[in-house]
Amino acid sequence: SARHVVDYAKRFEATRARLTSPDCFLPPRLVRSAADGSLVLFFGSGISLAAGMPSWGGILERNGLHPDDWNDPIAKDDYLTLAELAAQSHGVERFRRGVRSAFPTQLAPTSAHFLLAALGLRMYITTNYDTLFEQAWARVWGDGSAKPGEAGATARPGGADAPRPL
Repeated sequence: SARHVVDYAKRFEATRARLTSPDCFLPPRLVRSAADGSLVLFFGSGISLAAGMPSWGGILERNGLHPDDWNDPIAKDDYLTLAELAAQSHGVERFRRGVRSAFPTQLAPTSAHFLLAALGLRMYITTNYDTLFEQAWARVWGDGSAKPGEAGATARPGGADAPRPL
């Protein structure tokens, strides 16, 4: 639940200093980046699969991608090319409608979304087509004016440059 993630965020902040400890067995550059606030996290749409978002493979399969296209040695692992083939085969508008209908409308962020948000990093990079991370961010950090548990705080991690969708 969001409450558990907020508690986690508090504990994470309390232990962030330990990342620079000589006893820490994480890669040194990763540790320095986390400690100095320059760590950038990249994640893709796989994080939203557990919430019920479809994979590109699932979308293409649902929209009737021809079996020969799946087995094409050049395109078989290239979902963008496979989507182009499906759009050409079924018609662009029909394919777009099929893709749009594949996305559930009432989904909630997963624990992974909340835990990533609880890190409170200054920058996140994602290829996601959903807003589940942004929803988790809003629930963990509220309006962005303070870290969870900080009475009277005036800024959240990253301040004015808090993560926002582009």
